[in-house]
Amino acid sequence: MDSSAIQRLFAIINGFPVLRRPEGTTGIVEFGTTAITCHDYLVEAKRFEEFARLCIEREKLIYQTLSKHPHILDCVAITEHGLHFPYMRLGNLRQYLQNHTKIIESTVREQWIETAASSITLIHGYGIIHADISVRNFLIADDLLPKLFDIFGSAIGEEDSMISEEDRYHIAPGSPRSTTPDIFTLGCLFFEIATGQRPYNEIDDDEEIQQRYRDGQFPCLKGVLHNEIIYKCWTSQYTSVDELLHELIHGMKAWKIKKMNFVYHWFQSL
Repeated sequence: MDSSAIQRLFAIINGFPVLRRPEGTTGIVEFGTTAITCHDYLVEAKRFEEFARLCIEREKLIYQTLSKHPHILDCVAITEHGLHFPYMRLGNLRQYLQNHTKIIESTVREQWIETAASSITLIHGYGIIHADISVRNFLIADDLLPKLFDIFGSAIGEEDSMISEEDRYHIAPGSPRSTTPDIFTLGCLFFEIATGQRPYNEIDDDEEIQQRYRDGQFPCLKGVLHNEIIYKCWTSQYTSVDELLHELIHGMKAWKIKKMNFVYHWFQSL
């Protein structure tokens, strides 16, 4: 490992370590509370470099397994050194929601929710459990359709996941990597798309949020788009994302027909 690789993962400020963990789309920076020796520095750097390497190899395997699909970010090249993806100038879905949530129409949010569910159905069909579903792991294309990306570290076949969900999307500590956590996190993703806020965004204590989840207490869903489906995701009432997607599409079609009938009868009454 060369010095540049170490510098990408670590820095020392006043004798204390700053770790840049290769997790998520932006990375997580943690400040150490105790000074470390040069030896410890190198050990940790090597450990995280190995983790990053394994994640890249896992993502290569996943993209070599998946077929191309408009709901999955296209990998334009896989090389010895990594994977190459197209630049998406609009950023990820969380950033877009934060910057434009007041002007995003409900029809667009509905399309995003259906697209997200469809993309997870697709990867589950290949035996892939994402294990870190989040709005930050969908990029917005120029046509405003989200594309799933950041599939590194996901479970595939007999290979367990190397990552886990962000705290507010986490069903419960130590949950096995099955489709159930992916379904729970889809509920959280739908909630954030519908409201522009993470579940329990007003609470800073992650432990309190986890305890509420364990106790079956969830954010208020009154008036939230697809609130019944979100609640069923959170309470493990779906056996698969296929079942969820079928109900979602059927519900959207029924709502559109009801809306068209209302407009028709309104015009008839004029």
